Parts: sequence; C-alpha cells; structure tokens
Amino acid sequence: MYTCQVCNYSTKNASSYKRHLDSLKHKKKLESLCTPIANTDSSKSNSQVKTVNIDIESKAIAVLEEKIKILIQHNKTIENNYNQMRQEQLSMKKRMEKIGKYLSLVCKASNEINQL
Repeated sequence: MYTCQVCNYSTKNASSYKRHLDSLKHKKKLESLCTPIANTDSSKSNSQVKTVNIDIESKAIAVLEEKIKILIQHNKTIENNYNQMRQEQLSMKKRMEKIGKYLSLVCKASNEINQL
C-alpha cells in the first residue's frame, strides 16, 4: 500500500502513487509545508505556534519517509535487474565457450580434411 500522509492519500497501485506525487495538489501541499510561518498574528500564543511547527515537522518527516520508501523500492528494482542481467551474462558466457569449442572442432576437422 502506498500512502501519502501529507495529502492523506492511499493507493495499491505504484503508478497511481507516482502520479499523485507529481500532481499539482501534492506539490502545493509540500510547498506550503516548506514555507516559513510568519508570527505576525499577536493573538496566537507561543504554544499555538509551537503546535503548528510540530505539525509541519511531522508532515515533513512523513514526506521524507515516503521518499525513503520510494528510494528503497527503486533500489530493489535495480538490484533485481542487476541480478537478472548478471545471470544472463553468465549464461551467454557459457554459450560463447561452447561456440568456441565447436569452432575449434570444426577447424580441426577442416584441417584433417585438407590433409587428405
């Protein structure tokens, strides 16, 4: 399950989650989290401002955690692709060795025929 805690959005589909992360709504919410809060309203108490800052920090942490999850998934995909390519490389190496042996046999047979 892919979850964006900033926007309170969840989906089972990775492509839908990526589309959400690229959406204007998500980007605006992220942008609003990154802009500093001006303490121009004297009616707000210090504890109210601290609560707002803690809430913003919590959402920022949630965003970073989501990005870490995405990076971990990308890393797993890259590792899987690497392992698959390594297996294919080893398989091709074995085939090339067989081809080399067959060519050697063909050359040897060709030389024997030429000597007749």
